[in-house]
Amino acid sequence: MSDEVPQLTEQQTKRVAGDSRPPVMFQHLFQRSRAAAAAGDLAGARALLRALTHQYPDQIEGWRERAALAETASERVYALGWVHNLEQPAAPPSSQMPWRLLVITSVIVSLLVVIIQAAILGIEQGQVQQVVESAASIPSSRPLDATALAQMFEMPTPTVTDWHPQPSPVPAGHLHTYGLWQGTLLQNDHARVLDEVPIGITTTGRLIVALVSVGNLTSEPRQMPADLFALVDDQGRYHFPLAGASTLYLNQFGRGTVGDLAFEDALPPYGALISVPLLFDVPLDTQSCVLVLGEYSDAGWQIPCLGAAS
Repeated sequence: MSDEVPQLTEQQTKRVAGDSRPPVMFQHLFQRSRAAAAAGDLAGARALLRALTHQYPDQIEGWRERAALAETASERVYALGWVHNLEQPAAPPSSQMPWRLLVITSVIVSLLVVIIQAAILGIEQGQVQQVVESAASIPSSRPLDATALAQMFEMPTPTVTDWHPQPSPVPAGHLHTYGLWQGTLLQNDHARVLDEVPIGITTTGRLIVALVSVGNLTSEPRQMPADLFALVDDQGRYHFPLAGASTLYLNQFGRGTVGDLAFEDALPPYGALISVPLLFDVPLDTQSCVLVLGEYSDAGWQIPCLGAAS
């Protein structure tokens, strides 16, 4: 065995600079060598350590233990030489990669300058195309195939938004506030399915009337927005009051009898609750409905939506 201080190979240096955790097999055999030494079997411990340092020369603990149990002075010097080399900091990484990146960046910038100048000077389309084709002919370290290019420029698939879940029901008389409006369904029987459609109203499903009490919280008379109230069915569909139906309903059955003002009328200011009939056309497959104040409210009043024959 030579007494010359050893030098780490390039591969061993990379292993030392990387993950410093000992391999599982090394740990297992290293513990066995220690157990053998503790039991007085120095020959067995030395044999294991020599095999370990040969198989795992980048594990400093193996060399330290081998130096401690060395059979001869020359073996101790040899092992300590490895310990010394392994304790040295790893060499800095090669600067080749930054230079390559700098060169590539310079080429890209130069190409961009050429293209911009061509556009400013009004070079004909064929000449610009030639510049672009020349730029594309420069070899790349990682060429993209047709599949990769298609993935880069693929348009995203539109996301289909699920139906909103049906809002949670609240008791009749519960007052809701939405912006500068407030409203409620005072009693459960203030909403029902109309067996007969009033004259002048056309429907495709069931016609539901809800007599709501609404307050305008501003200081000026104003009309309710078309989407202030909505009927949300069990399939998450939103239904808004039929335009003009509230006025036709009041004219046919009498103002002050089935409601004070129509949905199309301006409501007085300062929050006075006014009864207003709202009429909704819901599909025949609707099983349950919740009336909400504010299109995206998470709570509302449960109202009947099944006809007598359903």
